[in-house]
Amino acid sequence: MASVVLASLKATMEFEIQQPSPRVLPDDLIQMGSLIQHLSTLQAFMKKFHIKAFEDAKIKSVENQIKHVSLKAEDKIEIQLRNVLLAVGEKRKEDARREIHGILEEIRKDIDKLLETVKQHDSSLADCSQFLPDQDTIPLTPRKEEMVGNREELEQIIKQLKCKTEERQIISISGMGGIGKTTLARTIYDDPVTNHFDVRAWTTMSQQYEGKQTLIALLRCITTLTPEEIKTSTKEDLADRLQKLLKGRRYLIVVDDVWSVEAWDDIKRCFPNEINNKGSILLLTTRDKKVAKYTHSGNSPYGLKLLNEVDSWVLFSRNLDFEIRFPKSLGYEDVGKKIAKQCQGLPLSIVVVVGILLSKGSLGEWEKIREELALILTVDEQCTKIPALSYKHLPLHLKPCFLHLGVFPEDSEMPAKKLVRLWIAEGFVKVGNGKALKDMKKALDEMEKTVVEDMDNTLVMDKALQGMDNTLKDMGRALEDTALEYLQALISKSLILIRNQSSNGEVKTCRMHDLLHDFCVNKAEDENLLYAGSMRRFRTVKNLNDGGSTSNDDGSKSNDGGSTSNDDGSKRNDDGSKSNDESTSNGGSVKHEGFRWLSFWPNYGNVYICYNLDKSRSLSFLHRDAIPTLIGQCLPSNLLRVLDLIELPPLSNEIFMSLRDLVLLRYMDIALDDCLSPEELVDVVSKTQNLQTLIISQNGTGFSDMCLPSKLLKSPQLRHVEVSYALSVDPPRKVKEALHTLYWLSLDHCTKEVFSRIPNVKKLGIICGSKPSPKAIEPANLENLESLVDKLETLMIAFRKGSPTGLQSLKSLPLNLNIKKLKLKRTCLPWSEINLIGMLPNLEVLKLKEVSDGPDWEPTEGNFSKLKFLYLEAEKLESWEVDGGDQFRCLKHLVLKKCTKLKAIPTGFEDVNTLESIELLNCPLPVKESAREISDNRETYGSKPINIRHVDQIQEVDDDEDADDSSE
Repeated sequence: MASVVLASLKATMEFEIQQPSPRVLPDDLIQMGSLIQHLSTLQAFMKKFHIKAFEDAKIKSVENQIKHVSLKAEDKIEIQLRNVLLAVGEKRKEDARREIHGILEEIRKDIDKLLETVKQHDSSLADCSQFLPDQDTIPLTPRKEEMVGNREELEQIIKQLKCKTEERQIISISGMGGIGKTTLARTIYDDPVTNHFDVRAWTTMSQQYEGKQTLIALLRCITTLTPEEIKTSTKEDLADRLQKLLKGRRYLIVVDDVWSVEAWDDIKRCFPNEINNKGSILLLTTRDKKVAKYTHSGNSPYGLKLLNEVDSWVLFSRNLDFEIRFPKSLGYEDVGKKIAKQCQGLPLSIVVVVGILLSKGSLGEWEKIREELALILTVDEQCTKIPALSYKHLPLHLKPCFLHLGVFPEDSEMPAKKLVRLWIAEGFVKVGNGKALKDMKKALDEMEKTVVEDMDNTLVMDKALQGMDNTLKDMGRALEDTALEYLQALISKSLILIRNQSSNGEVKTCRMHDLLHDFCVNKAEDENLLYAGSMRRFRTVKNLNDGGSTSNDDGSKSNDGGSTSNDDGSKRNDDGSKSNDESTSNGGSVKHEGFRWLSFWPNYGNVYICYNLDKSRSLSFLHRDAIPTLIGQCLPSNLLRVLDLIELPPLSNEIFMSLRDLVLLRYMDIALDDCLSPEELVDVVSKTQNLQTLIISQNGTGFSDMCLPSKLLKSPQLRHVEVSYALSVDPPRKVKEALHTLYWLSLDHCTKEVFSRIPNVKKLGIICGSKPSPKAIEPANLENLESLVDKLETLMIAFRKGSPTGLQSLKSLPLNLNIKKLKLKRTCLPWSEINLIGMLPNLEVLKLKEVSDGPDWEPTEGNFSKLKFLYLEAEKLESWEVDGGDQFRCLKHLVLKKCTKLKAIPTGFEDVNTLESIELLNCPLPVKESAREISDNRETYGSKPINIRHVDQIQEVDDDEDADDSSE
């Protein structure tokens, strides 16, 4: 908790210093800068002693003091900053600013006392300039999960999948948590042997089984679902649709993490078992042997065993890159083998312990970890104690990020870019640039000198402020790179697992093992950071003086008593005596300090009685079954900085009005619907001066082709603006130097003047055939992209469905653009124009979706010299030629989708030695055969075979919101 609030307080002050137009008095900016340096000293203390705090009561006491002071300080600062932003008239603004001045003086005194206490423990921390960025982790190359052990089970199941049985088979895999059930199922699911199934789908049920979400996950694997269908369909509707889609087809369905017979019986009825489904396979994993025996076809289900010593060492050494980083002569191997043996063959324990050792460079530190592991006596104890051991040794700067993962529901896929943006919004990310920190100190000294010597010299003061502003901008640009390093570090430590990678190999989505997720949620709840649960179980106490009465879902009151917290974190009953957390009459836990992050999921969590709800900083609705009429109970906090309502049903007008005063928002993800008009959204967003990320989607079709006003882009801190494919946004009226992502922008707005206002944009989406100028498809505006030649990395150009014409020509596209990714959709270009793209010097990823109506693609100019990934969807393409000696020399991955008339994949790809995989989605048999022939011919010449995957997805809906348009 202390690491979270200390990092957040520091980030809040840095945020104010970064403002182009200071919202506090000049000498208060200097005061904040000085306080930031002192907070760095406190962080240095915690970094040095955070492990010792688990055993040393004195250190723990100092940590609690830091938490208490930081909480109080940040609340006071943000309350007054909010008052400044909402004040009407200069006098009221000035009064609010003077309040901040007094608050900063109080905070300085409190922090000075803390510094004296800290220096008593370590005098070397007196010089805060010695505080350096974190370098405790050595990130490894990210790798997907790979299976070790259980080879016999893998071979038997693969053999079973090859057999064409007359009846549908159910294969059950059982074993304790962390033993590798999901890894085995994923290895089977991804094996080329599954190519012969007509349909492949995967879903995870988890302990908090929710039938509708499970069915949605399955349907998304085999068809497309519009947001409207997801919103309006009942569980019975989805079950009926799934059953109809599977009839007459040979399918492979993986149902991961089944917890009960009842849950299995509930979903099993969706899978037809008729003569036309012969050869179909249902593969399920479960911890419960009774469930495995109940479901398995045949005598005995597959029960996974713990790894033997040999396999344990293989897994240990491979995840640590042992042979490269730890030579045998240094003695690490002997200790490493002892540690691997202590994990008692549980794969999850081995990879998590390896994660601990990554930041332990000396042999003595390894010995200490071995001693701590010796206290864990049984395999069952490992499931709770090894995650706790990992958290104890987790570098201080990673602890807030790890705990924040509990905001996401169990078994959910977490988008990497969302994690990065949320961590920055929450203030967890420290600048990883020592020079920037020194530059900031220098700029602060200049400002202080100016204030003391020449208060009347406005020009000198402006220059000093500009120096500070430039320094903080440099630090701001480094934030996302640093956040990605944090993510990579958590992956390296096996606390997060890579689920999907993007077209250029970067991490796209992640997930957590459910044992680690359970620990994460429980730890965050114990620290009074997180409420993660069902809206139906959520209750609040809005006033400590109301006798402890609480508000239930139906608005009724209950008297469960109450307690509050002492400064040291212990609990205090109403009579002043200490107590532990109580229990409600139905066994729910009672929390007393409120929660920093509120996240609502289906069917999960205890009943909580929450005090101080007005201090929450984050509110997320991650499930559409939340109760919209109760959101008002969660919005007394005017200090919210994260508002994620994308999965919420339509808001009532009354509830929406309560959003108007959330002026401190940094991250907002919301959907337009009948109850939330663009005008109302503008009314909220235009007041948020801190907003960094704005994501707008839509529910229904009432807002198609709408152009949203530029007032949405008012915040000077905006970095990412993403609107639904059916929408576009007017360009900003002022320069937005911080803006990195902007889509969708209408083609008629792509002028030199507009691009001069977004000079640092890295990802740009251009939409055509949209309002206010439906005919604005003149490609000449593309030449203005040259203004962005140095910064632009990803470019998307798309025409909406039904647009009368496409671009026709790309001759105005500057061929000196340094973009690495290009995505084109419905552009109606001749293939000869597509060849021009091959002349872009640094293009690595090219996605072409319905880009041409022509039947023949022949090579001309342009050889796509650096292209690594090609996605091609072209229903009218019949003939395609490739000069493998000259074109696509670096291509690694080829994806073809719905190339239904294509006769064959060009044989020229045989000469592309870098080609690793070909994925075919809804392509005809001749295309599949030609892919196999290319791979076989390469093997004949001594090259590696190509990994070929083909999936015949059942396409029913042309979904304009597909992932190809906006995914990283």
